[in-house]
Amino acid sequence: MNQSLWISSTMGKMRARRIRWVSLFFFPILGGPLAAAGVSPATWRAPAWKPVSPQEQALRAPIVEPDADAEAIFWDVRVVDSLDVTNDPRTDTWNHVRVKVFTPRGKENWTRIDIPYEGRTRVVDLAARTIRSDGSIVEAGKDALSERTLVKAGGVKMKASSVAVPGVEVGSLIEYRWREIQPDHVSFSTLLIVEREIPIQRATFAFKPIDLGDWRMQTATFGVPPAPFSRDSDGLSVMSVTNVHSVAEEPFAPPADTFRAWILVTYTNQKDGASPDAYWRAFGRRVADLYKQVLKPGGDVRKIASAAIGDEIEPERRLGRLFDHCRTKIRNVDAPGSKVTREDRERLAKDDSPGSTLSRLLGTSSAVDIAFAALANAVGFEARLARVGDRSRYFFDPATMNPYFLNRLLVAVKFGEGWRFFSPGTPSVAFDELPWQAEDGLALLCDPKDSRFVRIPATPAERNTVRRNTRFRLDTDGTLDGTVTVEMSGQAAISRRAAFAEATPEEIERTIREEVTDRFSAAEISAVAVEGRDAPERPLVTTYKVRVPGFAARAGSRLLFPASWFRKGRAPRFPSSTRTQSVFFPYGSTDEDEITVELPEKFTAEELTAPPPIKILGSKGEHKVTVAQEGRTLTYRRSFKLAGGTFGVADYEPLKRAFDRIQSADERTITLAPRP
Repeated sequence: MNQSLWISSTMGKMRARRIRWVSLFFFPILGGPLAAAGVSPATWRAPAWKPVSPQEQALRAPIVEPDADAEAIFWDVRVVDSLDVTNDPRTDTWNHVRVKVFTPRGKENWTRIDIPYEGRTRVVDLAARTIRSDGSIVEAGKDALSERTLVKAGGVKMKASSVAVPGVEVGSLIEYRWREIQPDHVSFSTLLIVEREIPIQRATFAFKPIDLGDWRMQTATFGVPPAPFSRDSDGLSVMSVTNVHSVAEEPFAPPADTFRAWILVTYTNQKDGASPDAYWRAFGRRVADLYKQVLKPGGDVRKIASAAIGDEIEPERRLGRLFDHCRTKIRNVDAPGSKVTREDRERLAKDDSPGSTLSRLLGTSSAVDIAFAALANAVGFEARLARVGDRSRYFFDPATMNPYFLNRLLVAVKFGEGWRFFSPGTPSVAFDELPWQAEDGLALLCDPKDSRFVRIPATPAERNTVRRNTRFRLDTDGTLDGTVTVEMSGQAAISRRAAFAEATPEEIERTIREEVTDRFSAAEISAVAVEGRDAPERPLVTTYKVRVPGFAARAGSRLLFPASWFRKGRAPRFPSSTRTQSVFFPYGSTDEDEITVELPEKFTAEELTAPPPIKILGSKGEHKVTVAQEGRTLTYRRSFKLAGGTFGVADYEPLKRAFDRIQSADERTITLAPRP
């Protein structure tokens, strides 16, 4: 069945790839004719600055949280689906915020505002102003606007539009607004964030639902009591929440949507009352029915499959060749940095069947996955499509009956009595890998007769390795000089490749230089090289040369040498003595460090006793160190292994205690003295 033609017949000219993606979630379950309707974006303009009340000007203390440094008077969000001038769908989201600053720290935190965004989203109409205590207003000029890169928890990088807010003082009101445009998009699933990093006196959400015939808008609330939307005079569905508390950012916290308050807006014509088991079986069955025909290989697909596997007879290697064909031969238009013309997208919208994807060697991530499933079936494997959640956003629970929570496509292939899962449409993973976001959870195996959940195990910590080694020389003045090599495999490499996906060589070099100079400000970095960036089947290897004057401190005739190059200068993992949220390590990991240093002539280490091994919550992790000297060569070896998963608040105290001991061991200094 040609999805795009079906959708175009039901939704007019809404032909974008996002609509096809949505169809996999909703159309197989909800069915029925759709009538495309929207509001022209020109109908909606940037909201005017709202009048400031005397009460807001006079406010001297926060209302929601007594110790807040700043508090939002209001946070208004308005979401409108529409058709643009070329009849392509788009979603426009307006945000309008007013914040009161109460303390010097609040002033410092609100002198710059960042609006993160991802993918093809555009941020426009960003504006800000400051209303001072005396009522005077300072507008942010065009020179206050900029684009920059933010580094989030775990090293994840995001683009952001930023504005430098002028004239902020304690007691000021800061007001800002912006619009996000998502092309080729309809809000079949819209997440409205209620709790943020700042307390909010009133949060208001307005949504313009598109006309979908028999479908109705439904909302699900998480962390806030259910509240109905009401229709205003402009046809928007509106609801408000008052006295919204802030969400504190903590290191290694679970995904935000597992603990903050938010609202999910979707469309449905389903009747209420189905059990989770019946709901997901029906969903999986209809997804399978929708793709039943395209997964049946035709003659062209069989020829391509036969050519790809060649004379290989071993099953796993046969499948591996099909995987490599899909990942390397088909240009993935969803891959970072992919340049796709409008004509290409129109061709994809008209026909994204496996035969077309394989013949034109062009397709979306999901089209690449589906082509792989068809190729596998063509050579005798039993392949199915599967859906899995995204652990970076939430932990999937079947009791939450909404396709939004199974947003990732995988290919399941039967091996023996079990199933293995693959994702050639994910550029950064190899044949036998999945990104951690898709692991350690339930996948819905979509089958016409027996749709069911299958657990995907997590990659063992032994496969997620980071091996680091150095070849250093230390001078008598304390200068360290040499070469560093870092080799990553498994999830560590996948995450790093994803972070580097759109980076130029110059940006990669700058990132690595900043990672070193953040810890050693005097470090001089050169000859940066990265191998395996575009080859997921190989380790990702980074090398660079480094020179650090004064790395070892002089103490009379002695040198105080920090033993662990890779851990020196790092902040504590858990600085706070208390904890609100559970601790979440996305995946298990293994670190192996070897630091080799040629000591200055006639110098030797005074004492080489290593700290005892440190256990983390029994069997959840271990830290080991050995240190030895042979001739002028000092060798320091560090091994660290940690299990992934979630650790409750009750485990925080012993967990923090173990990591504090590890940091103390890692910051050990070895005294080097002249030989007698």
